[in-house]
Amino acid sequence: MNVTSWNYRGMTSKGFNTLMKDTMKQNNSSFLILLETQTSGEKGRSIIRRIGLKGCCVEEASGHWGGIWCLWDTNNWSVTVKRS
Repeated sequence: MNVTSWNYRGMTSKGFNTLMKDTMKQNNSSFLILLETQTSGEKGRSIIRRIGLKGCCVEEASGHWGGIWCLWDTNNWSVTVKRS
């Protein structure tokens, strides 16, 4: 099981979800950490749903800075979030 971590700019671009899915498949990843998402609220939740990983812990962005998303495949990972 591999983890992919990425500080990606352009998360709201049309090709982002496809790029993430392809990257995870290529690297055989089932855990994704996205840093400096600069996206939150409904727009962020919509992106997370399209990525397709069921496990999720999100630290929301504040305005146009910050934000950390940890997403994982619940079939491969058992995660307990102790504090956020």
